[in-house]
Amino acid sequence: MDNYLAFKKLGEKSLIGIALQEWDSERSWDAIHELRGRPSLAMQARVECLFVARNWRKRALALDIACQLGAMAGQGKASYAMEWSHALLLRGLNDRHCMVVYAAIFGFGHRPCAQALPGILALASHASAELRYAVAFALGSYFEPESTATLVALCGDVDDDVRNWATFALGALHEADTPEIRACLWRGVDDLHPEVRMEALSGLAKRKDEAVLGKLIAALGDEGCTTGILDAAEQLADARLLPALHGICERIEGDPEIDEYWRRCLQHAVDACSSVSQSGQTA
Repeated sequence: MDNYLAFKKLGEKSLIGIALQEWDSERSWDAIHELRGRPSLAMQARVECLFVARNWRKRALALDIACQLGAMAGQGKASYAMEWSHALLLRGLNDRHCMVVYAAIFGFGHRPCAQALPGILALASHASAELRYAVAFALGSYFEPESTATLVALCGDVDDDVRNWATFALGALHEADTPEIRACLWRGVDDLHPEVRMEALSGLAKRKDEAVLGKLIAALGDEGCTTGILDAAEQLADARLLPALHGICERIEGDPEIDEYWRRCLQHAVDACSSVSQSGQTA
């Protein structure tokens, strides 16, 4: 919040300086966020100057700004300069530095472009885990069969972060429901990484796979139950989850350290499962 108020008063040159000098820090991303919120022809010119620089960070910064330029600047701005940003990102996809390519792939996740999809898919097997992670992120916004198939493959990646995001993209963002997708998500249920397991459970719950009920009840009984597990319970919306959910309610009653957002997620899960229970009784 302090950065937000302070950065509102700064000029573009100062914000670009902070973004570059404090690269990948919270202040750097806050500066980028502010720059994205100032769509104009003058900003486009600044971005183009950054993109032709020899310094790879300047080129990556250009893409980080362009991919959401105007997206948060108010009504009617979400698609600001879409063709221009797509053209810049396509050039970035062929940059000589992998971190500029990384920024371009992420950019296409924010602003999908059919023309970019073959290039993104080609990087799904890249030796760099960072690039494969970027691909998993981007493909959450592409719903072609080849995109889904690539996410299925990335769900088996050796890198935890890649598997986690691919499982989230496939389970939560994609609507497709096939035996191959369910089999992939079921493999994720037994993953060694807890976040991958949670995303897999959520994806199966979203698809109303009742076979996940036992796993979900066990996860709800864990003292480390996350909001993701509660969201999965809400999506499955099965009355048989109510005893576990009510047990959580009793366990946390009067506990002032429980996060308010977590409490709301719990209540949403209870409401969803109770609604199904009541409708079943009525029928």
